Amino acid sequence: METMDVPDKLHIQENEDYESLLSTNDEPVMYSDKCFKINAHGQSSERDLVLTTKHIYNLSGTKIRRKIVITDILAIIKTSFDNQFILHMPKDYDYRFDTSSRDEFIKLLQLRFANLNPVDTLKIYLVDDEIEKYVTPIKDKRYGISNLPPPNKRSKVEELEGSADLNEEGDCLESLCLEETTEDSADYRVTDDFSNTNSRENGRDVGMLEAEEAKEAACFEQDELTCRQSVLIFTNKKSTQKVLSLESFKILTVLGKGTFGKVYLTELLENKKLYAIKAIRKDVLLETEQIENTKLERDILLECDHPFLCGMDYVFQNDLRVYFVMPFVRGGELYKHFLKNKRFPEEQVKFYAAQIACAIGYLHSKDICHRDMKLENILMDEEGYIKLIDFGLAKILKDSEMSQSFCGTPEYLAPEMVSQKGHDKSVDWWALGVLIYEMLIGVTPFYNRSRNLMLTRIQQSKIIFPNKKKYKIEYSDEAQDIICKLLAKKKSKRLGSIDDMEEVLSHPWFSDINIDDLLERRIEPLFKPEFDDATDTKYFNTKIDFTSTVIPEEKQKEVEDNIDRFAGFEKNLSKF
Repeated sequence: METMDVPDKLHIQENEDYESLLSTNDEPVMYSDKCFKINAHGQSSERDLVLTTKHIYNLSGTKIRRKIVITDILAIIKTSFDNQFILHMPKDYDYRFDTSSRDEFIKLLQLRFANLNPVDTLKIYLVDDEIEKYVTPIKDKRYGISNLPPPNKRSKVEELEGSADLNEEGDCLESLCLEETTEDSADYRVTDDFSNTNSRENGRDVGMLEAEEAKEAACFEQDELTCRQSVLIFTNKKSTQKVLSLESFKILTVLGKGTFGKVYLTELLENKKLYAIKAIRKDVLLETEQIENTKLERDILLECDHPFLCGMDYVFQNDLRVYFVMPFVRGGELYKHFLKNKRFPEEQVKFYAAQIACAIGYLHSKDICHRDMKLENILMDEEGYIKLIDFGLAKILKDSEMSQSFCGTPEYLAPEMVSQKGHDKSVDWWALGVLIYEMLIGVTPFYNRSRNLMLTRIQQSKIIFPNKKKYKIEYSDEAQDIICKLLAKKKSKRLGSIDDMEEVLSHPWFSDINIDDLLERRIEPLFKPEFDDATDTKYFNTKIDFTSTVIPEEKQKEVEDNIDRFAGFEKNLSKF
């Protein structure tokens, strides 16, 4: 295996003093740099951090202080505001480091881990508070205690590139490292900013105690530094009676907290209309290199006008954050209704699938590929109709264009995405096939707890439909047929690959749905969510979060130094 051109900044590979120490002939050096090792008491010691193809070394001069087998690592915990990180190992106590080349080290470690252990994923957690609380010391390890952050701290997309150079087999399946959740744990599904793992069964009563409301309002104002600095950049409203700012909205509760910030349920004071405000931290956008993706998401939300897409009415900006202001969709995630019911009746599945197809068709007509369709990214409104959300992974693709990027949620990935051979907009039709199967049967068609096996099944396995009588599941021949045609492994043979939405909706399974009536919302839904009052949030896991979200000064300085990169938020919108 050839050695990659990697940053051996300390020239360990060339230094004869290290040759016998590290056995560099057997395990080439991939990375070396100065670092600080931080102990349980917060004391720092300057060390050399070395990554080879087999181990991580903590060196003091030519003395090995610690030697860690790469495959013994379960997770990496890193901060959003400095260069510290923790190596978490289930069989040993944690190690905490601080180095200016942290992200370079983590990227290389991810790549090597994926090669050495193709079955498991190296979990990456991004935390915005004090990292020492997440260190698992020796005393906790003895009692089986782990101080890992909660699942909602997992990076939304942990995407690896170029892993084929490190993989002797040339198998790039494990290059995809995504936050994953399942019904029972947090294993296979990417969470979004409208969810919160700290749930309460009936949601939070909007009629909060005055003291709590005051605390949350203070937290919100502190979070934004000051609402008075906010500027209305764009609005989708044809006319506005007065100039709006964040102070024009009253906070009712927190709907969720994600990688980029919080999502608030608010009320526009002038007309009592409910809005969800997504507060996006600019420092985290810089950290995750998501500025351009967020600009594209803004453009899509503001420009797209469709009954089955969740649009956006306003965008605000201040020095440290961008705010997406969207109408509140009260019924919550379709995923939560699915979990409660285990599966849906076929007519209900068809009703939802037709709406999703219409939404996809509209996006494709604008050259937008969604690339992250799943039940969590579909919201239900108060009438029982649905809206597709979350354009964080969307991409502009012309009809003749293909993308080489690798992203999405493992259960819904199309074969061409897994094989990294390039994909077009037909990956969305594959995802629709997965959704229809999942809503009918109760599980995605290629699911396996081993991500490697699941991705292999996506590429190679046939679709298996369960015995109707044995499992008491009802589905028609037409339903089975459309699933098989949407899940054609060759994208050129996939339903929707030629005439897009028209081709999909002309399938016999949809023959009893009048699409014009559907678009005009004249069809009576089989299920409508129930609400106690106008501000009932029972379908969201609302919980007040009183933790400090003040951005550290060094991160504020980083945003100031890169302020020109956010100038695009104030330019004219892209036209699709």
